[in-house]
Amino acid sequence: MISTFRPFAALVALGLLGAADDAAAQAGESAAAIGRAVPGADWRRQAQPRDVVRLDALGDAWAEALESVRGGGHAPSVAAAGALLDSRPGGEGAQPTAGNYRCRSLRLGTTVPDTPAFIAYPPFRCRVRIEGGATIFEKINGSQRTAGVILPGTPTRSVLIGTEALGNEAGFPAYGADAARDRIAAVERVGPDRWRLVFPHPSNGAILEVMELVATR
Repeated sequence: MISTFRPFAALVALGLLGAADDAAAQAGESAAAIGRAVPGADWRRQAQPRDVVRLDALGDAWAEALESVRGGGHAPSVAAAGALLDSRPGGEGAQPTAGNYRCRSLRLGTTVPDTPAFIAYPPFRCRVRIEGGATIFEKINGSQRTAGVILPGTPTRSVLIGTEALGNEAGFPAYGADAARDRIAAVERVGPDRWRLVFPHPSNGAILEVMELVATR
């Protein structure tokens, strides 16, 4: 299935992205390279079939990841994370509000020998914007950057469909063009002004990747 993402580079040309600095500008341009999904459309009709399968099996990925983490001696880290790593669905309000966020990523479980079963990465900046009725997520800095659109699912779960840029790449590959770069995640609210993106079986060797989003004022 080919994604129904449509380019919106005209927004960049018109200066409507409103980037505050060079990093934010690059993120905005990268998101424009991906395009945006049809607002309100069913995410299943826009995601690649393999990504639909991955997200439908999220419960199994949670169980496998937590078993791997605890088997690797990292149970205290899971407990310390509280609601962030609680495999139960989040609360209502799964669509993040527009604004800037302090984010961090946790890798749970591993499919690669001799790789830690739990990795916590340093915080980074990300943001959520509304453009043309679409909710767009952007990870602004770091060596691996994710950008995509958040589509409605249920009251307790939205869905992010996007792609990943690496290193100093100026843009993102189109969704569906490179399976290793495609990103899909469950988006859930886990507290006041706090959400998580849960990526089942990402291409980085983890069983599960959880990205925390905390709104900044």
